[in-house]
Amino acid sequence: MAASQSENSGVFWSLVSWVAAIVGAIVVGLIVGKILHEAAGGIIFAGVTFIILGFVLSRLIGPSPADDGPGVAAGYHAAPAPAAPLAGPVASPAPAPVTAPPAAPAPDAGAISERVRDAARAAGEAARAALGDAAPAPAASGVAARRPAALAAPLEGGADNLMRLKGVGPKLAELLNANGVHHFSQIAAWGPAEIEWIESNLEGFTGRVVRDDWVGQAKILAAGGETEHSQRVDRGEST
Repeated sequence: MAASQSENSGVFWSLVSWVAAIVGAIVVGLIVGKILHEAAGGIIFAGVTFIILGFVLSRLIGPSPADDGPGVAAGYHAAPAPAAPLAGPVASPAPAPVTAPPAAPAPDAGAISERVRDAARAAGEAARAALGDAAPAPAASGVAARRPAALAAPLEGGADNLMRLKGVGPKLAELLNANGVHHFSQIAAWGPAEIEWIESNLEGFTGRVVRDDWVGQAKILAAGGETEHSQRVDRGEST
């Protein structure tokens, strides 16, 4: 019952506040309109006055939160109850075990020896290159490498198209020409020592001479014969 009476009282005073705001806004609008001689200016001032005056009066005359009853007042002022303390002692977490980093694996003695041999082999090849291959050195295969006989220029009639050999592309043909190899007859005369030198000293030749049988192909082409690959090259199908 008391809550209902309080609610009715709040509505009544709110109505009184906004009615008073309307009256004040009309008065201000008339006064400003006469001063400015513009009805539009009076209407604007009347609207602003209505909003401001209605808000202020509703706060001053209207009900306060304390008038809404004990339940609402408690909602404004009551603070949350503190949490009950935990019963018993709180155990702290156990520290994580510290593990030592894994030990680095010991270097492989075989790998070290292989690297040493590779370094020695590279140093020997550099020394032979500096001496101009004055003396053949034993290669990894056990065959003493020997530089093939070279020509300063192609023989009369022009150089052979070395790309007719299977496994020889433009780059390899250019390297062969740069090392004095221009004809199939030169490659046909290569032995194990010359093959070893070519594969060890010219980049990109490793394993190709033997794998693609350049010497066997060169013997056929030097004699005027044809191979399946050379025929495709002649037809422009493969280079």
